[in-house]
Amino acid sequence: MRGSAPAAGHRCGIYAVRTRELAERLLADLRLPAPRPVVVGRVSLWGRVFENTHGWRAQFAYPYELLVLGGDDGTMRELRDAYAVDVLSLS
Repeated sequence: MRGSAPAAGHRCGIYAVRTRELAERLLADLRLPAPRPVVVGRVSLWGRVFENTHGWRAQFAYPYELLVLGGDDGTMRELRDAYAVDVLSLS
């Protein structure tokens, strides 16, 4: 299904949740190893988009604003340069 993500009945696509609190809960629930930094933010979604109870799954996304948790100035600079968006720090 190349190029057609997300698809009904599949888990593919870019996930977005409605609130920062939901994003933080999702990160905690995933129990990922503790890599730093963690980046969350607001995104614009387009293409094929499915709405779910707590958010959406989309075919395409682009960040609107990013929040870096545990990152340094270099990480923030790289994100600003790559995406040309506001990047905030929460240390």
